[in-house]
Amino acid sequence: MVTGRDAGVSNYYLPVYPSNGSDTPSLILWFFDSRGGNYYQEMTADGGLVGQPDWVDQSVVDWFTDTNNALVSQYQKTIPSVAFVHIPTNASQALQSEAGVSANYQPGINDDYILAQQAQGWCANGTDDGTCEYGGQDVPFMQALVDTPGLLATFSGHDHGDTWCYKWDTLLPGMSVTGNGINLCFSQHSGYGGYGNWIRGSRQLFFTEELLAEETLNTWIRLESGDIVGSVVLNSTYNHNYYPATPDDYTYCPTCNYSVITPMPGT
Repeated sequence: MVTGRDAGVSNYYLPVYPSNGSDTPSLILWFFDSRGGNYYQEMTADGGLVGQPDWVDQSVVDWFTDTNNALVSQYQKTIPSVAFVHIPTNASQALQSEAGVSANYQPGINDDYILAQQAQGWCANGTDDGTCEYGGQDVPFMQALVDTPGLLATFSGHDHGDTWCYKWDTLLPGMSVTGNGINLCFSQHSGYGGYGNWIRGSRQLFFTEELLAEETLNTWIRLESGDIVGSVVLNSTYNHNYYPATPDDYTYCPTCNYSVITPMPGT
Protein backbone atom coordinates (compact mmCIF):
# COMPACT_ATOMS: atom_id res chain seq x y z
CA MET A 1 0.00 0.00 0.00
CA VAL A 2 0.92 3.63 -0.39
CA THR A 3 1.06 5.47 2.92
CA GLY A 4 0.51 9.06 3.97
CA ARG A 5 -2.27 11.21 5.36
CA ASP A 6 -3.57 12.17 1.93
CA ALA A 7 -3.44 8.67 0.45
CA GLY A 8 -6.31 7.15 2.44
CA VAL A 9 -6.19 3.67 3.91
CA SER A 10 -7.26 1.08 1.31
CA ASN A 11 -5.09 1.34 -1.79
CA TYR A 12 -3.79 -2.08 -2.76
CA TYR A 13 -3.82 -4.73 -5.47
CA LEU A 14 -4.68 -8.42 -5.44
CA PRO A 15 -3.16 -10.84 -7.97
CA VAL A 16 -5.33 -13.75 -9.17
CA TYR A 17 -3.36 -16.75 -10.39
CA PRO A 18 -4.22 -19.19 -13.20
CA SER A 19 -5.41 -22.76 -12.88
CA ASN A 20 -2.19 -24.25 -14.29
CA GLY A 21 -0.14 -23.34 -11.22
CA SER A 22 1.89 -20.62 -12.93
CA ASP A 23 3.30 -17.88 -10.72
CA THR A 24 2.32 -15.26 -13.32
CA PRO A 25 -1.08 -13.73 -12.43
CA SER A 26 -3.96 -14.00 -14.87
CA LEU A 27 -5.71 -10.98 -13.38
CA ILE A 28 -4.97 -8.00 -11.13
CA LEU A 29 -7.67 -6.46 -8.93
CA TRP A 30 -6.90 -2.83 -8.03
CA PHE A 31 -8.54 -1.09 -5.07
CA PHE A 32 -8.43 2.69 -4.58
CA ASP A 33 -9.53 4.93 -1.72
CA SER A 34 -11.52 7.91 -2.99
CA ARG A 35 -11.74 9.17 0.61
CA GLY A 36 -14.50 11.68 1.40
CA GLY A 37 -16.41 12.28 4.60
CA ASN A 38 -14.44 13.63 7.56
CA TYR A 39 -11.09 12.89 9.14
CA TYR A 40 -11.42 10.53 12.09
CA GLN A 41 -11.81 12.34 15.43
CA GLU A 42 -10.37 15.59 14.10
CA MET A 43 -12.04 18.86 15.01
CA THR A 44 -11.54 22.48 14.07
CA ALA A 45 -10.79 25.11 16.71
CA ASP A 46 -14.49 25.90 16.99
CA GLY A 47 -15.50 22.23 17.32
CA GLY A 48 -16.47 21.53 13.73
CA LEU A 49 -15.66 18.45 11.69
CA VAL A 50 -12.65 18.44 9.38
CA GLY A 51 -13.68 17.46 5.86
CA GLN A 52 -11.59 15.06 3.80
CA PRO A 53 -11.08 15.49 0.03
CA ASP A 54 -13.20 13.10 -2.05
CA TRP A 55 -10.90 12.01 -4.87
CA VAL A 56 -8.03 9.58 -5.38
CA ASP A 57 -4.95 11.49 -4.26
CA GLN A 58 -1.99 12.22 -6.54
CA SER A 59 0.26 10.11 -4.33
CA VAL A 60 -1.99 7.13 -5.03
CA VAL A 61 -2.00 7.86 -8.76
CA ASP A 62 1.81 7.85 -8.73
CA TRP A 63 1.88 4.63 -6.71
CA PHE A 64 -0.59 2.99 -9.11
CA THR A 65 1.42 3.96 -12.20
CA ASP A 66 4.75 2.92 -10.70
CA THR A 67 3.39 -0.35 -9.31
CA ASN A 68 1.70 -1.32 -12.56
CA ASN A 69 4.86 -0.55 -14.52
CA ALA A 70 6.81 -2.74 -12.10
CA LEU A 71 4.35 -5.61 -12.58
CA VAL A 72 4.63 -5.35 -16.37
CA SER A 73 8.42 -5.36 -16.06
CA GLN A 74 8.43 -8.27 -13.64
CA TYR A 75 6.16 -10.51 -15.71
CA GLN A 76 7.13 -9.18 -19.14
CA LYS A 77 3.50 -8.90 -20.19
CA THR A 78 0.37 -6.84 -19.76
CA ILE A 79 -1.86 -8.50 -17.18
CA PRO A 80 -5.64 -7.91 -17.52
CA SER A 81 -7.05 -5.96 -14.59
CA VAL A 82 -10.12 -4.32 -13.12
CA ALA A 83 -10.39 -1.55 -10.55
CA PHE A 84 -12.68 -0.69 -7.67
CA VAL A 85 -13.14 2.85 -6.30
CA HIS A 86 -16.10 3.98 -4.21
CA ILE A 87 -16.73 7.44 -5.67
CA PRO A 88 -16.92 7.50 -9.49
CA THR A 89 -14.83 9.86 -11.58
CA ASN A 90 -16.16 12.78 -13.56
CA ALA A 91 -16.11 10.58 -16.66
CA SER A 92 -19.16 8.72 -15.33
CA GLN A 93 -21.07 11.97 -14.89
CA ALA A 94 -20.06 13.14 -18.37
CA LEU A 95 -21.25 9.87 -19.91
CA GLN A 96 -24.53 10.17 -18.03
CA SER A 97 -25.22 13.82 -18.82
CA GLU A 98 -23.54 14.31 -22.21
CA ALA A 99 -23.83 10.90 -23.92
CA GLY A 100 -26.98 9.70 -22.14
CA VAL A 101 -27.67 6.33 -20.54
CA SER A 102 -29.83 3.96 -22.60
CA ALA A 103 -32.05 1.48 -20.76
CA ASN A 104 -31.21 -1.20 -23.35
CA TYR A 105 -27.62 -0.46 -24.30
CA GLN A 106 -26.41 0.43 -20.79
CA PRO A 107 -29.01 -1.45 -18.73
CA GLY A 108 -29.41 -0.43 -15.12
CA ILE A 109 -31.33 2.06 -13.03
CA ASN A 110 -30.38 5.70 -13.62
CA ASP A 111 -32.15 7.48 -10.81
CA ASP A 112 -29.23 9.48 -9.38
CA TYR A 113 -29.11 12.16 -12.03
CA ILE A 114 -26.84 14.00 -12.04
CA LEU A 115 -24.57 11.66 -10.12
CA ALA A 116 -22.05 12.78 -7.51
CA GLN A 117 -18.48 12.37 -8.74
CA GLN A 118 -15.01 12.80 -7.27
CA ALA A 119 -14.10 16.45 -6.52
CA GLN A 120 -17.78 17.45 -6.51
CA GLY A 121 -18.22 20.82 -4.81
CA TRP A 122 -14.50 21.59 -4.73
CA CYS A 123 -12.76 24.45 -6.49
CA ALA A 124 -9.73 23.98 -8.73
CA ASN A 125 -7.57 25.72 -6.12
CA GLY A 126 -8.43 23.07 -3.54
CA THR A 127 -10.98 25.02 -1.51
CA ASP A 128 -14.40 23.70 -0.57
CA ASP A 129 -16.42 26.77 0.27
CA GLY A 130 -19.65 26.00 -1.59
CA THR A 131 -18.90 28.30 -4.53
CA CYS A 132 -17.75 25.66 -7.06
CA GLU A 133 -19.40 22.64 -8.66
CA TYR A 134 -16.36 20.55 -9.58
CA GLY A 135 -12.65 21.08 -9.11
CA GLY A 136 -11.12 18.57 -11.54
CA GLN A 137 -8.81 16.97 -9.00
CA ASP A 138 -9.67 13.49 -10.34
CA VAL A 139 -8.18 14.24 -13.78
CA PRO A 140 -4.80 12.62 -12.96
CA PHE A 141 -6.57 9.48 -11.78
CA MET A 142 -8.75 9.33 -14.90
CA GLN A 143 -5.67 9.77 -17.07
CA ALA A 144 -3.88 6.98 -15.23
CA LEU A 145 -6.84 4.66 -15.77
CA VAL A 146 -6.94 5.16 -19.54
CA ASP A 147 -3.14 4.99 -19.74
CA THR A 148 -3.10 1.50 -18.17
CA PRO A 149 -3.11 -1.23 -20.86
CA GLY A 150 -5.31 -4.19 -20.03
CA LEU A 151 -7.52 -2.34 -17.52
CA LEU A 152 -10.96 -3.59 -18.55
CA ALA A 153 -13.35 -1.90 -16.15
CA THR A 154 -13.73 0.25 -13.06
CA PHE A 155 -16.52 -0.37 -10.55
CA SER A 156 -17.99 2.22 -8.19
CA GLY A 157 -20.70 2.56 -5.58
CA HIS A 158 -21.56 5.88 -3.88
CA ASP A 159 -24.51 6.73 -6.14
CA HIS A 160 -27.03 4.16 -4.92
CA GLY A 161 -29.57 5.01 -7.61
CA ASP A 162 -27.28 4.16 -10.53
CA THR A 163 -26.43 0.60 -11.59
CA TRP A 164 -25.39 0.82 -15.26
CA CYS A 165 -22.13 0.14 -17.11
CA TYR A 166 -20.85 2.40 -19.88
CA LYS A 167 -17.93 1.94 -22.28
CA TRP A 168 -15.95 5.19 -22.23
CA ASP A 169 -14.32 5.45 -25.64
CA THR A 170 -14.62 9.11 -26.65
CA LEU A 171 -13.65 12.62 -25.63
CA LEU A 172 -16.78 14.03 -24.00
CA PRO A 173 -17.78 17.71 -23.76
CA GLY A 174 -16.13 19.42 -20.82
CA MET A 175 -13.53 16.66 -20.45
CA SER A 176 -9.78 16.81 -21.05
CA VAL A 177 -9.23 13.03 -20.88
CA THR A 178 -10.27 10.78 -23.79
CA GLY A 179 -11.69 7.38 -22.96
CA ASN A 180 -9.86 4.35 -24.36
CA GLY A 181 -12.74 1.87 -24.15
CA ILE A 182 -12.59 1.18 -20.42
CA ASN A 183 -15.96 0.20 -18.95
CA LEU A 184 -17.24 2.36 -16.07
CA CYS A 185 -19.78 0.50 -13.94
CA PHE A 186 -21.90 1.06 -10.86
CA SER A 187 -22.92 -1.53 -8.30
CA GLN A 188 -26.26 -2.18 -6.64
CA HIS A 189 -26.81 -0.87 -3.12
CA SER A 190 -25.97 -4.00 -1.12
CA GLY A 191 -26.54 -2.92 2.48
CA TYR A 192 -29.15 -1.18 4.62
CA GLY A 193 -26.99 1.77 5.61
CA GLY A 194 -26.89 4.94 3.60
CA TYR A 195 -29.67 6.50 1.58
CA GLY A 196 -32.31 5.07 -0.73
CA ASN A 197 -34.86 2.25 -0.78
CA TRP A 198 -33.85 0.59 -4.04
CA ILE A 199 -33.95 -3.17 -3.82
CA ARG A 200 -30.69 -4.44 -2.35
CA GLY A 201 -28.32 -6.50 -4.40
CA SER A 202 -24.71 -7.07 -5.35
CA ARG A 203 -22.82 -6.79 -8.61
CA GLN A 204 -21.18 -10.06 -9.58
CA LEU A 205 -18.12 -10.40 -11.83
CA PHE A 206 -17.36 -13.57 -13.76
CA PHE A 207 -13.89 -14.18 -15.19
CA THR A 208 -12.39 -17.09 -17.07
CA GLU A 209 -8.93 -17.35 -18.56
CA GLU A 210 -10.54 -17.64 -21.99
CA LEU A 211 -12.61 -14.48 -21.52
CA LEU A 212 -9.62 -12.54 -20.23
CA ALA A 213 -7.65 -13.53 -23.32
CA GLU A 214 -10.38 -11.74 -25.29
CA GLU A 215 -10.36 -8.74 -22.89
CA THR A 216 -13.90 -9.63 -21.89
CA LEU A 217 -15.76 -10.21 -18.64
CA ASN A 218 -19.35 -11.04 -17.74
CA THR A 219 -21.20 -9.16 -15.03
CA TRP A 220 -24.70 -9.00 -13.57
CA ILE A 221 -26.52 -7.91 -10.43
CA ARG A 222 -28.06 -10.49 -8.12
CA LEU A 223 -30.85 -9.00 -6.02
CA GLU A 224 -31.84 -10.02 -2.53
CA SER A 225 -35.02 -11.43 -4.11
CA GLY A 226 -32.81 -13.95 -5.92
CA ASP A 227 -33.46 -12.36 -9.30
CA ILE A 228 -30.66 -11.45 -11.70
CA VAL A 229 -30.84 -8.14 -13.58
CA GLY A 230 -28.52 -6.16 -15.81
CA SER A 231 -26.59 -9.14 -17.10
CA VAL A 232 -24.13 -7.89 -19.73
CA VAL A 233 -20.96 -8.93 -21.52
CA LEU A 234 -18.30 -6.23 -21.31
CA ASN A 235 -16.57 -6.82 -24.62
CA SER A 236 -15.43 -4.78 -27.61
CA THR A 237 -19.01 -4.20 -28.83
CA TYR A 238 -20.56 -3.20 -25.52
CA ASN A 239 -22.57 0.05 -25.91
CA HIS A 240 -23.87 -1.39 -29.20
CA ASN A 241 -25.38 -4.66 -27.94
CA TYR A 242 -29.07 -4.69 -27.01
CA TYR A 243 -30.14 -5.95 -23.54
CA PRO A 244 -33.40 -6.11 -21.57
CA ALA A 245 -34.04 -3.03 -19.45
CA THR A 246 -33.49 -3.32 -15.70
CA PRO A 247 -36.67 -2.85 -13.61
CA ASP A 248 -36.50 0.06 -11.16
CA ASP A 249 -37.68 -1.84 -8.10
CA TYR A 250 -37.63 -0.88 -4.44
CA THR A 251 -37.35 -2.95 -1.30
CA TYR A 252 -39.77 -0.55 0.32
CA CYS A 253 -41.92 2.05 -1.39
CA PRO A 254 -42.65 4.87 1.11
CA THR A 255 -45.56 6.19 -0.98
CA CYS A 256 -47.09 2.72 -1.38
CA ASN A 257 -46.64 1.51 2.21
CA TYR A 258 -45.96 -2.08 1.20
CA SER A 259 -42.95 -4.33 0.90
CA VAL A 260 -41.95 -5.22 -2.65
CA ILE A 261 -39.88 -8.21 -1.57
CA THR A 262 -41.45 -11.42 -0.30
CA PRO A 263 -39.09 -12.99 2.27
CA MET A 264 -37.51 -16.23 1.10
CA PRO A 265 -38.40 -19.40 3.04
CA GLY A 266 -36.39 -19.73 6.20
CA THR A 267 -35.49 -16.04 6.45
